[in-house]
Amino acid sequence: MQDVVTEKRAERRRLIGLPAECRMGGKTAGGLVRDLTKAGAFVASRHSSGSGGVQSASELTIEQLLQVGDQFLLVYLKAPFMHERTMTSTVRWRGFSNEHNCNGFGVQFSSAE
Repeated sequence: MQDVVTEKRAERRRLIGLPAECRMGGKTAGGLVRDLTKAGAFVASRHSSGSGGVQSASELTIEQLLQVGDQFLLVYLKAPFMHERTMTSTVRWRGFSNEHNCNGFGVQFSSAE
């Protein structure tokens, strides 16, 4: 029997597609922010189907860099003026998103840098 996950978001997610970097311990992995709220985001792995990026052999994947519970910096370009936004974030879950049809992870924001 499969567990039912109850929606915990207090606000509606905005579906987007912003290139992002995940930075932790001097290492960086690329991804794509696929949805966003004031409290968190879903970040797709750069090499996932439909994520819009191609990974080079020397580049770290999100899965290699981050585990559930890790705290890291999520850096993305925020619309409409495309200025860089840096958020201290914590990985809450990782795996396949049926909504986005790709692998990635859900993050909760702690603060803006």
